[in-house]
Amino acid sequence: MLKHLLLLLIITVIPAPALAIAGEPLSMGSGLLRTAWALLLVIGLILCIYGLLRKRFGLGALQQGNIKVLEIKHIVPKSSIALVEVNNRQFLIGVNPNQVSLLADFGDCDKVAAERDSPDFKTILAKEQ
Repeated sequence: MLKHLLLLLIITVIPAPALAIAGEPLSMGSGLLRTAWALLLVIGLILCIYGLLRKRFGLGALQQGNIKVLEIKHIVPKSSIALVEVNNRQFLIGVNPNQVSLLADFGDCDKVAAERDSPDFKTILAKEQ
């Protein structure tokens, strides 16, 4: 399939001077048709690549509803960890081809954000001295 697509791409975008040297007369209509065909081929190729990226990496996935994937980190080629928010609670899950495992439950998102914004131990110790 890829060989056919590559052959079609090469045939479609043969430069006009090479065809003129070969003895084939070019008209304005045939040049326009060749350009339109090449444009359609490029747009189709872009759409195919977008579809593959969306399917493989979740590119362009909508984040609507109660479940939101906040972050994904790939650990090894087929395993990853993901930070997921469900109904205003955050979970850290491990994902591999055979299972999905709960690694940590961080609880309420507002509580996690408040803890993140609170000063660290070093700052509190410096204030006390």
